[in-house]
Amino acid sequence: VTALLQCTHCHHVLFDPLTTHCGHTFCRLCALYLKVTDNQCALCCLPLPRYTSIEQQGRNQWIDRVLHSIKSSPQNNSRECQDTRVLGTANRHTLPVFTSQAVFLPTQRFRLSITPMDTVRFRTALIRSTRYQGPCLAIVMVQQGSMTLSSMGTLVKVLGVEHRPDLLLVDFLGVDRFKMIQSEHKIPCPIATVVILPEILLREEEILPQEQDPFIIHTFIHRLTDTYFADSTYHLQSPPSVDGLLGPSWFKNIQLLHGPFPVIQSPAAMCWWIALALPVQNKDRWILLKTLDIQKRLILVLTWIQRLESQWT
Repeated sequence: VTALLQCTHCHHVLFDPLTTHCGHTFCRLCALYLKVTDNQCALCCLPLPRYTSIEQQGRNQWIDRVLHSIKSSPQNNSRECQDTRVLGTANRHTLPVFTSQAVFLPTQRFRLSITPMDTVRFRTALIRSTRYQGPCLAIVMVQQGSMTLSSMGTLVKVLGVEHRPDLLLVDFLGVDRFKMIQSEHKIPCPIATVVILPEILLREEEILPQEQDPFIIHTFIHRLTDTYFADSTYHLQSPPSVDGLLGPSWFKNIQLLHGPFPVIQSPAAMCWWIALALPVQNKDRWILLKTLDIQKRLILVLTWIQRLESQWT
């Protein structure tokens, strides 16, 4: 019976099974992976539905109940994905990495254009992840003309895909940083052992009174965009000409592009948002990415703000 419940793509027992409109059943991760890489069913070659439709489609309840009864038996009590190639909840992994000359940050939304020349490299580096519930890339930066990988990288999750005759357009969202432990150069892409560095959301009472940097940054953005509240508990000592310099329309548009401005309890997310929203150089973004201590990241962002103030006033 178990053999009949295997996914025909990964050849493991189905995990989060869904049945496509052509009548074939896959793991949801496998269906999403097939949508990105081939845009067709692995069995009958019919086109697959939109990426977001596969994400939102309900699982096959009948198969799921059968799988649940099998996995709940004393002989097989595992309810996790059995494919060891899938990026799961552990923080240490060995996986292929995708090299780029650009710096990508957590929370960043961006689009990659994959040409036929890069197709093999992209497909090899694309990994399925139960941790992020979809296909992902582990992206590391390399300098132009260099083979040396950077010490830090960003895990990015696929948000959508568009297949064109000679081009693949893939939308991504940065989700977490990772630190490179060791790497080995392979063709078509390097293999690396990495440690994922998830960020921690702080409660307001955990922000010490002397750690005013998040409040300074938060107030600066609201003053800059004329969305500053007069009853704010913290006042930034900056020139009055900064007030409303970019305006609420800019603030609204930039939030549509990069998401809502993070709350004070998310200082790490605030740093990423600032790095994407303000005119910051690529080398500064790289320094921010590789800085582990959150207090040092906040100080770095404050230096950007001070530099911008000196230019704008």
